Amino acid sequence: VAVAVAVAVAVAVAVAVAVAVAVAVAVAVAVAVAVAVGKVCMSRAFVKETAESAPPPERMVDEGPNLVTPEGLAQIEAHIARIEASMKTEANVLLRETLARDLRYWEVRKASAEVVTPACDGTVAFGCTVTIQRKDRTQTFRIVGVDEADASKGWISFRGPMAQAILCARAGDIIEAGGPLGEIVLVKLH
Repeated sequence: VAVAVAVAVAVAVAVAVAVAVAVAVAVAVAVAVAVAVGKVCMSRAFVKETAESAPPPERMVDEGPNLVTPEGLAQIEAHIARIEASMKTEANVLLRETLARDLRYWEVRKASAEVVTPACDGTVAFGCTVTIQRKDRTQTFRIVGVDEADASKGWISFRGPMAQAILCARAGDIIEAGGPLGEIVLVKLH
């Protein structure tokens, strides 16, 4: 049995070495062909780029409605004012490009903003503050726009799974949300 195990290990090692040699040969052939053709392939990670050739990537803008509370619109306007003021004094080219990119993002968000005044008339809706119980915990949060969401303040995005699970519910409702959310009891609307 020991001899059979030793032979099996030796065969496995030989196969691993053969595969490694084959991979090394394939890489060497690919490099030789690239050099012969005059094109050396290199990952972009190893290429030094200048500010002129590599502006920062654009910020992603969510598709769909851009609902905001009145406070959310004020936050967007404050972002725009802060960035415009920073651009007037910033000399660093890379930082200016980043500021310009961020300004484009916030201008798009402002142009697409749909201000929704909270109207919590007995059902959970955008802008409402709710208290729920789930997994032996009581939580209170406000449902706000994507750019307003801030977990430290208890503000969650209307597109998030928790908000989606409880939208249109009423106080006293028990919502059976799948996955990690589990059972949610809507205790109170504020």
